[in-house]
Amino acid sequence: MSNHLVVNPCATHNPRQFETVGLSEREIAELCASIGDIGFWRYDLETGLAYWSEGVFRLHGREFKEGPVSLKAAIGDFHPDDQDVVSQCVSEAIEKQCGYSYTLRLMRDGNPIWVRVHARYHVPEDGRPILYGCISAVSHATRCMEIGSHQG
Repeated sequence: MSNHLVVNPCATHNPRQFETVGLSEREIAELCASIGDIGFWRYDLETGLAYWSEGVFRLHGREFKEGPVSLKAAIGDFHPDDQDVVSQCVSEAIEKQCGYSYTLRLMRDGNPIWVRVHARYHVPEDGRPILYGCISAVSHATRCMEIGSHQG
């Protein structure tokens, strides 16, 4: 059995929490990406295609390319024991129109690396719903602390 962590599948957030910072979304994303292995993505629910930043490609062990990536291929990059959890989180987020968070294993060059994913459901002004979020690498020390805090 996979030792995965799924956190609050319908997590909420305060959409106004960064308004007072006075930075653009791009400036915030660039700042976040500068601290380490982190990437940003968007999944278009109407087309079934995902769009990744360079950081997501890096974490997935893929060469950066312009254009969309299929969700099926993206899920296929996860450890076989974790793929159903990823699919379930996406399906539930679409059904319940909510976000999710999980810490699971991506397979990169045949080796698992732990990543944390946070996602949100959003309907922009054009009315086409999307899931969007970020993915970041999780250090071994952080992973051990997470496991310990959920077992104690």
